[in-house]
Amino acid sequence: MVRRRRLWIAAAVVAVISLALASCAPAGGPGAKPSGGAPQPSGPVKPAGTLSVAINDIGVGYFLPIVSSVDKPHWSALYDYLTYMDKDNKLLPGLATKWEVSPDAKKWTFQLRKGVQFHKGKGELTSADVKGSIELIVAKDSQGMHSSRFRDIIEGVDAPDPATAVIRLKKQQPDLPILMSSYFATAIISTKNFEAVGKEAAEKNPIGSGPFQFIERTGTDYMKFEAVEDHWRKTPEFKNLVLRKIPELTTRIAMLKTGQADVIDIEALSKPEMTASGFRVVRGPLSYSKGIHLQGMWFIPGVHQENFDANNPFVKKEVRQALNLAIDRNAIVKDVFAGEAVAASVSTLLPNSPGWNPNWKPYPYDPEKAKKLLADAGYAKGLELKLTLDKREYLAQIGEAVAMYWEKVGVKAKMDYGDWAGGLRALAVGRKNPGIAWAHRQIYSPEWDLQMTLYWWSKGLAGFVEHPVLEEIMVKLPTVTDQKSREELIRKAGDFIYDNYFWVPVIYDAPIYALNKRVGDWTNNMPMMQLTNLVNFEYAKRTE
Repeated sequence: MVRRRRLWIAAAVVAVISLALASCAPAGGPGAKPSGGAPQPSGPVKPAGTLSVAINDIGVGYFLPIVSSVDKPHWSALYDYLTYMDKDNKLLPGLATKWEVSPDAKKWTFQLRKGVQFHKGKGELTSADVKGSIELIVAKDSQGMHSSRFRDIIEGVDAPDPATAVIRLKKQQPDLPILMSSYFATAIISTKNFEAVGKEAAEKNPIGSGPFQFIERTGTDYMKFEAVEDHWRKTPEFKNLVLRKIPELTTRIAMLKTGQADVIDIEALSKPEMTASGFRVVRGPLSYSKGIHLQGMWFIPGVHQENFDANNPFVKKEVRQALNLAIDRNAIVKDVFAGEAVAASVSTLLPNSPGWNPNWKPYPYDPEKAKKLLADAGYAKGLELKLTLDKREYLAQIGEAVAMYWEKVGVKAKMDYGDWAGGLRALAVGRKNPGIAWAHRQIYSPEWDLQMTLYWWSKGLAGFVEHPVLEEIMVKLPTVTDQKSREELIRKAGDFIYDNYFWVPVIYDAPIYALNKRVGDWTNNMPMMQLTNLVNFEYAKRTE
């Protein structure tokens, strides 16, 4: 949470942080108290067997951080990061053993761990790789999820010696060590290999320094990795890691029951069946806000106006309000998610997030008022729109339920099925096709400004809503270090989004996984889930 800011002491004080190490954080944000020293492996481990994971989605499926987003289990296996977060949300050292900030807070110096080796004999990881990796992420043609924000704050990177990396900033960014962490997937790749073989070959045969090395893959449907013995952080107990993308839930359940998969993700309605069948069910913290995105609300003069359509129905507040009041969120929680979800009120933020406003209640279910609002907006005879149902994390079920409620108030949704990676991401990045809607999910982030600027800022990756009020907040927020002031800005942005019905929030929910008896405890001060993703496979215990 925002209390992480206490890790940073501005102006004349130099902050030096030395902690432990490992992976990503669940919802809520890291605390400010240092952890102990970096944990050592408990003893010699001889990897054996295969950990087989079948999940609904592996994301875009790329390995290079310059062409993809952060929600990637395979990145957790393949790469190491400058910093990590533990299961208690504390910032830990990783490739960087310590770091310090200059008196003007615009230069961060990271001291690197010596002797870390890249996979397949590609040599030792040095500051040149840190410099090259970050430069690739901030390059103009990079489409990494956080590239736009990093371009806005990072001036450059220096490598004065092999064990020292210096990141120079355009503006103060007190959470830079957190932005360099596994949480935000700022992966360090072998840039020497990248430069030698080129982008295409580096993507096909990625080289990292993580606890598993890449073996083979078939698109996003199948990926295989092999354990790195004597890894500097943790040698995996499973020799092989196999990740499979299996969109059909019934197929994943069958694979778990027949032993073809050791771990699967499930939906809430399947939880009783899995428990009764003897499988261990693990539910993560609330981490998603899921709902319907309304494309085309770009209200800043001169910015993305080439694609702006004044006739887009979503431009009218009455329409956005009607679309929200037409939905019975509590019924969706009960009937579609078996009570495992929570009715949502705003996107990205979750209850008890920093700056949370208790007045943000889920919009009420009021179909009669929704009809009147549509009539007032000029749609008394009804409204037709295109609704694309994203197949990730049960967004299709949400979209289908919403479409049913919309039809009752005269909104006919022409539904089709797609996915974020296969087309919706390009529409969002390119600010194209105003007037379409799609089922979408936003992942909560303890680094609120970085996550929110993806969607509510004209320079963000997607720019779902671009408005002068939000623009001012998004530019200012990353530079504010006082906790109270930050929370005031967050609440101001949240109030504006909530009062203007800029999104159609439906639920907050959490990932749920079922595991067979071959998989034991999955923590060593490290969570098995980073919010929405399985991570830290090296900490999964093998029971047989």
